[in-house]
Amino acid sequence: MYNIKIFPAFQAVENASAIDKQFLEEIVRTKEESGASYVNFSAYNYKPDAREPIHFVTYPIDWITSYVKNQYFLIDPLFQTDFRRVAAVNWQDIYKGKDTLKLFRNFKKQGLGDQGLTLASHIDGNLYGVVSYIYRCEEGFWQNLQDKNMELLRFLGERLSRRYEKLYDNSPARLCNITKREKECLFWVAMGKTDEQIGETLCIGKWTVVSHLKSAKHKLSSSNRASAVAMAMALGIIDIRARLAS
Repeated sequence: MYNIKIFPAFQAVENASAIDKQFLEEIVRTKEESGASYVNFSAYNYKPDAREPIHFVTYPIDWITSYVKNQYFLIDPLFQTDFRRVAAVNWQDIYKGKDTLKLFRNFKKQGLGDQGLTLASHIDGNLYGVVSYIYRCEEGFWQNLQDKNMELLRFLGERLSRRYEKLYDNSPARLCNITKREKECLFWVAMGKTDEQIGETLCIGKWTVVSHLKSAKHKLSSSNRASAVAMAMALGIIDIRARLAS
């Protein structure tokens, strides 16, 4: 259910890939510039058929083990938050229930932090990056820190999200910046449809179809529609074989 990459106390594990290590470097950079004790990152793709969320966790292994053993992920409100609608979460506001308060008290008891702030940023399409900053500080200092550094924390969160996109979410369509509508138009061209027929199928006008295909040709560095379709098929952006087989 949960796709988790663990960097215990900001250290790469033995099986970490080269890309994982590059992203860890960016997390450490974010930690240093934010002044946080810990920085965690999650990526959510809000599509019905999308892969599961991915979480990058930097806590010490003892807390990670305790968290899993006690099944805190079943009650942790951060896992229940829809970050398409919530841009910022102050941990003092969400860990107030009987069970969640116990979770947060155990967290603080292990010296991991007294305050937390989670910020979401829209990367592209249905993809959102979510960064949690954890601090060891008193409540008065915490409020002052938020007031003065919120803009910086948002900037660091967006930068970390963009770094994730570049390293991990590098599908051909995203690399070429092909939109969903352009992809659909290319597919129907490959299926032999005219501009008028594509417009009827997609419930858009003929000249809108023409505009989408012109944009797709430019992005794929193609001189005509046939070469654009061939390039899209070669890159795996469209797959008529899968459609025909279904």
